[in-house]
Amino acid sequence: MDHENDIAGKRIFAFIIDFISVGVIQAIGFMCITLMYQKSGNLVDLLLIYSGFSSLLLIFKDVVKGQSIGKRIMKIAVRKMENTSEIPGISTLLLRNLFLVIWPIELKTFFSSKNNLRLGDKLLKTTVIKIKA
Repeated sequence: MDHENDIAGKRIFAFIIDFISVGVIQAIGFMCITLMYQKSGNLVDLLLIYSGFSSLLLIFKDVVKGQSIGKRIMKIAVRKMENTSEIPGISTLLLRNLFLVIWPIELKTFFSSKNNLRLGDKLLKTTVIKIKA
């Protein structure tokens, strides 16, 4: 397996792990909202808070050392394209993950890119590399 395909596979598995992790946190959050709704009766406000919190989990997932839970498990990390020893700044990591909102375009870009880069990677000049444990 060549380097690009190896990284692509690791990125896909890392995203699946992240998605499952967020799903577990969302399930716990949904149980809390159900309990809070029984007390407050204000479902719309609670669901808006819940939706916002869920979105923030995905947007902030890489801010610790350029790694999400899935990336840590797969031993990969987000780095600056021009210097792969440097971790991008928090604002770069957040903006990069905002592009997940347009996930169909991100997915198409990822699979059609020579280096398996997402649109967020290309625009913010980031890449994902293997790291040592």
